Amino acid sequence: MDALSAGRLPKKLREEPLVEAQWAIHFNGDTTAGSVLPGILYDKYRTEFPDIQLFQLPASGVPVTVRSAQPELQNIATHALRFGVYTAFVGDRMVALSSAAPYPGWAEFRRRILGLASWLAASELVDHPLQCTLRYTDFFAGGTELFDKLVLDVSVGGQRPSGAGLHLHMGTVTGSFTGAIEVMFPVRLDKKEAGREDGLLTNVQIAFSVNDGESPWTQHENLLDLAKAECHRAFFSLLRPEMIESLDTEYGG
Repeated sequence: MDALSAGRLPKKLREEPLVEAQWAIHFNGDTTAGSVLPGILYDKYRTEFPDIQLFQLPASGVPVTVRSAQPELQNIATHALRFGVYTAFVGDRMVALSSAAPYPGWAEFRRRILGLASWLAASELVDHPLQCTLRYTDFFAGGTELFDKLVLDVSVGGQRPSGAGLHLHMGTVTGSFTGAIEVMFPVRLDKKEAGREDGLLTNVQIAFSVNDGESPWTQHENLLDLAKAECHRAFFSLLRPEMIESLDTEYGG
């Protein structure tokens, strides 16, 4: 019986395939949030990260009056702040925080998320969080042999995935969580020191809504941990035992 069948999930991977982790939150709030929050967050982070960089994104060139009249534009980032391994994205109705490799681990990423959430709550620009998403992107170097290392049963018109390419996107529902699992091959990734590598990319995303009522930010914190656990389970459910063990797996006691 493999570890997943026995109900055991890996605690740590010494060969970490993760290339990006991202938390995003959508909210109701002041229409000026996309213009004001970047400066607030820049000042907050600058003490710890003096080399922080603030960028204007293309959507910032669209007037606020135009963005406020088109809901789809309110969920597009207008600014980005880069500091350490992190990048924060800010829009009129959304804020996201992503971590690139090397991933600091869930405890530290969670601390950063909740710190940012507390600033949003205190800013008076955010009235109520609506929906939160967690997304984990992982990369596995290799060729078509990777298909045999995934729990992937796909056939279209009698044809199986091949080197010609695969882009699979499947929605998921687990209790109150909605999500998506995505598999893409081939993908070329620039790993800086290691140069460019070809392989397979997976995205696991879990989303949850924050209900109206008391303590919406407390709801967010509680659901965040459950969403992370579901991301963890969904990711490892994609991998066959031999793939998991190849990542130099450490299990909890």
